[in-house]
Amino acid sequence: MKFLYGLGGANIPVIKEFEISKNMKIEAGGVIRCTTDGVLSHSAVGSCIGVAAEDHSGKEDILNKRANGTKLRVDITKDAVYSVPAPRVTAVTGTKNSFTCAATGISNNLSNGYVVLVQKGENSENTDSVGVRRRIDSVTISSGTATFNVTSGAKISQGDIYAIIPYVGFKGMVAEDHKNFACTGSSVVCNLYVIRGDEKTCELEVLLEKDYIA
Repeated sequence: MKFLYGLGGANIPVIKEFEISKNMKIEAGGVIRCTTDGVLSHSAVGSCIGVAAEDHSGKEDILNKRANGTKLRVDITKDAVYSVPAPRVTAVTGTKNSFTCAATGISNNLSNGYVVLVQKGENSENTDSVGVRRRIDSVTISSGTATFNVTSGAKISQGDIYAIIPYVGFKGMVAEDHKNFACTGSSVVCNLYVIRGDEKTCELEVLLEKDYIA
């Protein structure tokens, strides 16, 4: 996750240092949570306080004394907006107006969003150009498979990769890698609200729901 701006007008992030265990591994851009005992991690059960502003490997590094230090810089900007890649799905089967894919991280509440073709499968029969978008009419999920019904166009083929651009206001979650966007089903329960989707770059602008730390 990359800081873009604050809804209140901030154009640089507000950074605060927190105590951290020397051996804790943290990746810059990952969401940080804090337990009531003050333990910071990516996946701790506790308050979502912000986004890591630096890496902390937890191992000694002669070029970076903070790598296993006891402080971590965290972006705690109130109402911060971040840039994240739009989630991708790969078609398993397809027709001119639908395709199936794995249901992991997919919501059935994506109607009126879009999918954008970002890459064709090796033997794809899809005659759409990369970058072509299709509106999502509905999504159904059954037995681990998601079926996207989309506006009609060229035949979607196995291996075609689409980016999902949810509608403005869609509530997703922080993905299990702690720094990307999941439409649903993440074990890292921190909400992300879509406030803009760029269909050319296939990036999303999202608002992280967190507990503000003064």
